[in-house]
Amino acid sequence: MPVTAETLAKDFRTDKAAAEAKYGGKLLEVTGKVHDVYGKENSGQPTVILWGYQEKTEVPMLVQCYFVQAQQNRAAETKKDEQVKVRGVCTPSTGLGSGTFVPLKECDFAP
Repeated sequence: MPVTAETLAKDFRTDKAAAEAKYGGKLLEVTGKVHDVYGKENSGQPTVILWGYQEKTEVPMLVQCYFVQAQQNRAAETKKDEQVKVRGVCTPSTGLGSGTFVPLKECDFAP
């Protein structure tokens, strides 16, 4: 299911229960701009954060992408502000994130 990172994050910010029903457990193809890449130095597994949605002065809602082993080198080389398309399973009920992230697991880069 194609969706922008902004739409995905906005849906979760606006109505988490409805967004979980719509996206939870589904394979999504998310397009967005890279906010940050972190984790490789700590866990060895790079995590790519995509800009999501922010209204006025509230804390932004971001999309957090956890990559499959075969894509981790490419994820680590991803640059801030780069436009990417990522495929991953939306897993909002796994406890990943802190209420400001929409987690995607088993990610790879879409062509």
